Amino acid sequence: MFPCVWTFDPGRVANMRSRLKDLCSSIAELDVVPGSLTTAEAAELVGDLSRACKQLSAVLSVVAVRAAEGNEWRRDADGSPADWMSRKTGRPVGQCKEELSAAEAVEVFPELKDAFLGGALSGSQTAAVVEVAKVD
Repeated sequence: MFPCVWTFDPGRVANMRSRLKDLCSSIAELDVVPGSLTTAEAAELVGDLSRACKQLSAVLSVVAVRAAEGNEWRRDADGSPADWMSRKTGRPVGQCKEELSAAEAVEVFPELKDAFLGGALSGSQTAAVVEVAKVD
C-alpha cells in the first residue's frame, strides 16, 4: 500500500473534483458523430482516447488503493478492495485486482510510474511488466 505522504487538504480535493467535473463536461461536449470522421481521423482518435482512458484508469487505481487503506470496502460489506472497486466502476473483479496490483507495483518499480500514470501502459500491461520484473 502507498505510504501517506500528503497532508489533508480539503481545498486540493475540491479542486481535483472540480477539474474532473470539468473534464466530464468537456468529454460530453465532444459531439462525436462517427460518420463525420474519416477512417484515418477515427483511428487517430482511438489512439488519443485510449491514452486518456489509460491515464484515468491509472489515477483511479492509485486512488482506489488509497481508499482501500481506509477499509471503505469493508464498511460497504465488499469481500475485498477489488470487489469494492468492481462494484463502484462496473469493471470485472479480475480487472480491478490487476489494476490495483499495478497501482501498488508502481511504488515498488518507480520506473513504471510515469508510463502507467502517463497512459503509455494500461493496468494489465503494467501488471505484466511487473511480473517479468519479479522473475528477474
